[in-house]
Amino acid sequence: MDEIVNLLPSVEYGGLADRVGATSLGCWAAANFKGADNFMFRTTDGQQWAVLPGSAAGTLRVLNLAAGVEVTVTAGPYVQQYLAVGNGAGLRFLQIEDTVLIVNPSVTVRFNASTAPEPNTRAYLQIKKLSSNDQTFYIGGSMGSASVLYAGSSQTRTREYVAELLLQKIGASMPGIGVSRIGNVLRIVGTADQIASLTANNDWDSTALVFTKGHVTSLDDLPPVMFSNEPLLVDLSAGKRETAYWVTYDASSNSYKETSWLDYGASSGSLDQSTMPVRLHQTGQSTFELQPVDWTERKVGDGYSNPPPPFVDNVLRDLALWKGRLWFLSTGWLCASQPDDYFNCFAGTAREVLASDPIKQQLDGDLGKGNYLETMRDALMVFTDFAQSMIDGSTPPTPQNTTIGVATRYVTDGNCGPVAIGDALYYTGTEEGRSVLWEYRFSQSGEANQADDLSMHVPRYCPGSIRTISGSTQSNRLFLNSSLDPSTLYVYSTFRQDGQRKQMAWSKISFNGVGSIWHHWVDKGNLYVIAQHTAGGYVQIFWLPLNSNLGETRNDDLRVDYKRPVALSWNPSLQRYEFALPVGFEQLPDLRVLYPNDVSGWWTSYTPALAWTGNQWIGYFTTGTGPSLNVNVSAMVGTRVIRTMRFSPFYPSAGDAGNTPMGRLQLHRMHIDALKAGDFTATVSRKDRGDASYQLSPMIVGSGLGPHTDGNQTYGFPINCEGPKATVTITTDSTYPFVVTGYTLSGRYINTRN
Repeated sequence: MDEIVNLLPSVEYGGLADRVGATSLGCWAAANFKGADNFMFRTTDGQQWAVLPGSAAGTLRVLNLAAGVEVTVTAGPYVQQYLAVGNGAGLRFLQIEDTVLIVNPSVTVRFNASTAPEPNTRAYLQIKKLSSNDQTFYIGGSMGSASVLYAGSSQTRTREYVAELLLQKIGASMPGIGVSRIGNVLRIVGTADQIASLTANNDWDSTALVFTKGHVTSLDDLPPVMFSNEPLLVDLSAGKRETAYWVTYDASSNSYKETSWLDYGASSGSLDQSTMPVRLHQTGQSTFELQPVDWTERKVGDGYSNPPPPFVDNVLRDLALWKGRLWFLSTGWLCASQPDDYFNCFAGTAREVLASDPIKQQLDGDLGKGNYLETMRDALMVFTDFAQSMIDGSTPPTPQNTTIGVATRYVTDGNCGPVAIGDALYYTGTEEGRSVLWEYRFSQSGEANQADDLSMHVPRYCPGSIRTISGSTQSNRLFLNSSLDPSTLYVYSTFRQDGQRKQMAWSKISFNGVGSIWHHWVDKGNLYVIAQHTAGGYVQIFWLPLNSNLGETRNDDLRVDYKRPVALSWNPSLQRYEFALPVGFEQLPDLRVLYPNDVSGWWTSYTPALAWTGNQWIGYFTTGTGPSLNVNVSAMVGTRVIRTMRFSPFYPSAGDAGNTPMGRLQLHRMHIDALKAGDFTATVSRKDRGDASYQLSPMIVGSGLGPHTDGNQTYGFPINCEGPKATVTITTDSTYPFVVTGYTLSGRYINTRN
């Protein structure tokens, strides 16, 4: 088989089965959209949606696929500016239930940090204990001094009493500073220089008081009751800033809670919303909002003990949701949020590293920059320029156990995202000057280190670079579109048995009237396509089932693309049938109107003429017999699907051109075995003479060709040539299914060597 267009290899039928006609979901003015970075998804209510960048910079438009209408999108602050950077090229999408996160890989992530801790302007003096000895509590500095003599041998006063006396002495003897008390703790407030000059002691027992200037070196130095919302630095490692942390007394719980260095537990820094991914979220049946994400701010630690994620000051390339964490890929780092807290990229404590902390893994610089993330079974795949790496998910990932191991080493295409389908991962690249489609299969026994080149036996069949991959495990097919042939989908079909690939084949799908395929998506056994008309005025979204639908239901089996029901009306003054043409259909070539024919059990086809009424396009036609059709019966409009297969040559030559060990094969006739067929044409081509065409008509209904509904028929036509010299092309545009289960050659060998 040399070429297959709109017929798909079928193990079930043992040959080729033509694809079902596509159903149009609607047409929209192409000028309102951009032809790249489109996305399709299904929300939890079952509705299907398409997201297309608008023609205006930084805008996204959302289409309801079931209703075929555009819905309202409300944009919040920062969003339009974020999406417009880099002309909005290369947007990446990640769906999380009814929310779609959108990454612009041209935007550099920024971090808004609060000012660093200022020099101490507060000091705390805690009367920690009293003894039976006489002693003096003293405090002094540049603004004076104050002291309280406690006669321990004769007094039984409390620590609070001593603190109150010292407060009064400070107020009287040390002008220029403020002092207040809570329990046995005094708070002294002044300038940084004043606080720096202060010293305090007890002349009998140095442990009888604790004087704190912003930090403590022991947890025992934290008073049981303290001023609320005023942070203290706990430095247990003698100046090691990475392990120091800030605490604030919480009066409601009578405990210390970890915070930042700012009063009232204020945030010490945040990811800049205007430079981080935004979210598209459904708010109603026909409404969406496009808003910045509320990324969790840093509430504990500082830039040393709880630094911002390392993708700051870099661009984000992709996102993934895996093992309860949101994963971020930049050009040089892979990071993950806290588990089940997708928008939190900061540690919950600066005291220690917890299993729930965010994960940070630096990429190997020799493997190139990060490009894509994709989840596959129990692994997270990380795609860089020169390798495909894996994080094993057999155990929950943590900062302590997460490692990235190289799985395969291929030069991949940074503009085509990988796709996991079933147990296999598919990705593209270039090898020996041609586009390559690789298949990496998950192995339960261990990590595989090689991917299969699925295009090796058909090099350069798919021209240019592959841009989008979609597929289905149910149909065992992949669909790809190419940069150099934008109007065609290339189809890879495979059949596996007992874990082994038994058969594979390549073919094409084309759509009459399509100039450029923008996006395609497989959902629940159906292939959805966003495409622009050849004439350029409209973009159309349509779908087709991946199964064959061979004769079970007349409506489903109709081989007509962009099917839409239309209501016929009879115009008595003009003696013709008329119908309103769906928007955009005036640009489609070879339009047909199909009317159900109860005599043949199929459809009768009419070619409509088109007219503009001043308000809309209409189609009209006549039957030649007046008003003979029931206008209450729903008709269909669309364009017929052309299916083609080409055989060439008929056997491999050995030795002399045209000779085999048995001699030369002289063909006489070819027979096509068809499980289902409408009318089709066989064309025999030879270089030494003109083409010979044979129209094969399975059934005649009235004066027109129709389907043969009994099936399992054989149709023959002459060839009369040597095997290597002939090419046979089978073509049909019948509205009836066409399934070829095999072909038979009639001929003989002529032994030219004897």
